[in-house]
Amino acid sequence: MANRTLALVRKMFNFAIEHDWLDTNPCHMVRQLAAEKQRE
Repeated sequence: MANRTLALVRKMFNFAIEHDWLDTNPCHMVRQLAAEKQRE
């Protein structure tokens, strides 16, 4: 769930950058917190 939350926050910041509300994405250098696992 942490990886999904990080992906959502990144998208939100990228959206703000595209609309000239922000200059930089503070999540740019944050890496994934856990390995992805598929459900069975």
